[in-house]
Amino acid sequence: LSIQDDDEEKHSLSFLKERGGQSLFICKDCKDRKVEEQLGEALFELCIIADRDRSKYELKKQQAHRQYEISSWKRQMAETNKTEEEYRSTLLKLADNHTEAKRCRAFMASIEAAVTDTEDANDVTLLKELKAWIKEYTDEIGPFVHKQGNLGINDVWKLSELIQVNRVRRQKLLDNEPHYS
Repeated sequence: LSIQDDDEEKHSLSFLKERGGQSLFICKDCKDRKVEEQLGEALFELCIIADRDRSKYELKKQQAHRQYEISSWKRQMAETNKTEEEYRSTLLKLADNHTEAKRCRAFMASIEAAVTDTEDANDVTLLKELKAWIKEYTDEIGPFVHKQGNLGINDVWKLSELIQVNRVRRQKLLDNEPHYS
């Protein structure tokens, strides 16, 4: 805001957006009207300029918020996709474990048959211990045996539960997808 008082008779008032910049409006003493009579219009102009600047600021703020929402949504969707891929990998591991557990159980059945055919008590004891050890191992790796307190996904129930949680999360994201132009 600059005010010039060249002499006692002539006054001028101008509003610059930046120092040394172009004037947005100027009020000058003239024959018909004095600067003092133009102050109302000057204040009105200042209000218009302030409102325009505030609107630009609000628009930039809204655009930044929209960009944040979109990037956050995309990041969360990428996380659900990555989790889905991890669950597929876990599924293949559980399928391999299932195959191995089935082979071990078939082998335990063979051991049981060998126990009934063996007459030596020491051999029977050794075979029964081996069968118990194999059963413990197959229970450990078998995906259809409930496991308590283990870290990771070691049975089909835990995998199924986690898949459902991820699907619900993904559906919520899809239902709330941000749409901005």
